[in-house]
Amino acid sequence: MVTENRREEWNRFVAESPNGHFFQSFEFGEIKSTLGWKPVRIAVEDEGGIKAAISILKIDIPIIKSSIFYAPRGPVINFRDRELFHTLLEGVKEAARRENAVFLKIDAGVPVEEDDVVEVLKREGFIIVRRHCDKLGTQPTTIFRINLQKSLEEIESRFDKTTRRNIRISEKKGVIVQEDNSKEGFDAFLLLLMKMVRDKKIAAYDAKYYRDIWEILYPNRMGRLFLARYNGKIVAGVLVYLFGKKCWLAYSAFDNRYGFVCPNQALHRHVIKWAKEKGCPWYDLRGTGIINPNNTRTSNPFYGLYIFKKGFGPEFVRFIPEMDMVFRPGLYKLWNFSIPLMEMGVRVYANLRRFRCSKKN
Repeated sequence: MVTENRREEWNRFVAESPNGHFFQSFEFGEIKSTLGWKPVRIAVEDEGGIKAAISILKIDIPIIKSSIFYAPRGPVINFRDRELFHTLLEGVKEAARRENAVFLKIDAGVPVEEDDVVEVLKREGFIIVRRHCDKLGTQPTTIFRINLQKSLEEIESRFDKTTRRNIRISEKKGVIVQEDNSKEGFDAFLLLLMKMVRDKKIAAYDAKYYRDIWEILYPNRMGRLFLARYNGKIVAGVLVYLFGKKCWLAYSAFDNRYGFVCPNQALHRHVIKWAKEKGCPWYDLRGTGIINPNNTRTSNPFYGLYIFKKGFGPEFVRFIPEMDMVFRPGLYKLWNFSIPLMEMGVRVYANLRRFRCSKKN
């Protein structure tokens, strides 16, 4: 188990690893602990330091006195080093016995082109998940990522016509984008985010969670906030994760009344330039909401978000599927049986809420 006194060493290893992700950082485990998850950090090391690592989030299931393990975008390892991988998994299994874990879920950020990694995982006992469960907050298998290893002119030439036009509109209207990591700036961003959540009826955490994120990340400069102002008023904002030389979109918010000045396009253009100056090889826009870009329908609830992100000319990246390592087969079957029931319960609850709202209105 890796503890607080090795935070810096852990983060350095994860950040510098080719498949190291912010969600495997020490800080992300702390963030999720505010929601009831317990971080379990396991490393394989020699005299030269850490050689492989996995940050697991553990959630208890009190009724059956068991737990679930989930390693978002983990583990951080060269999967083709079979001996190293096997040693790491022995540490995971030991922790699973200690914590009565039913299974370990992973959604490794390994591109599908490296499909031999799937075979490596299968040989070690992992199985491909046939039914995705959002209740654990698992990560998408498709993302948009902007390549920053080209000139700024080349990057912007990939923007579509609508995005370029909207950027020109924002400039003409006098929209100003700046990095603003002040308490006042974050408070304004949070107000925008909460208002957008209410107005659009978006599933989200409460305000305290986003404030916890900021208070954990900003002291270590791992969270950066960019705000767009129009006539001095904050009308949009973007929070990004910066971990080593990697940059991810975390959350964005905007005041829909100011869509006519196009602050969102201006914001992301600014972040793209900023991340490139920081030496990041890419800016990760994260999930697309679309699994197959060749079969995209306007009826898809994520279509608008997909089109917005696509406007920046990113690369569409597919990752290998979500996979589980099962420790307790009987309880695992019960877990899989319960997923449809949980989803049905969520739908019924949502429909009841809509019915109540319609009666009030």
